[in-house]
Amino acid sequence: MQHRFQHRHVSHRHGPALLAVAGVLCLGIAPATAAVNECLDELAGEQAEAKTEVEPKRLALQDWLAQAKAIGPGYTRWQLAHNRRIDCQRPTPGVFPGMFRCQAIALPCMIKQVPSSGTIPLPRGP
Repeated sequence: MQHRFQHRHVSHRHGPALLAVAGVLCLGIAPATAAVNECLDELAGEQAEAKTEVEPKRLALQDWLAQAKAIGPGYTRWQLAHNRRIDCQRPTPGVFPGMFRCQAIALPCMIKQVPSSGTIPLPRGP
């Protein structure tokens, strides 16, 4: 009895993909990790005031960013801050000159690839 073996040819198009899959299987699968947004305690910038509402908002945010930068360069992104808000007070009617007052408040956060030990995850928020 004669046995026939068929040799299958792997095309050059599929060869690299098969090698990559074989390599992953040989190395084992590493546990998945994800970057985390790690935050510090709440930071309140200095209150800013001006005749228009836009200017004290800009100044309040600028002060918050300066204070966050003093903590560390990774904390200077307002978009990453947790529970961020800019609280403003309108001028008191009848008081001249009426001034808007604003203050930026948020938890400064930075993205870390490996969370620090003892990190407590925060719930999602604005």
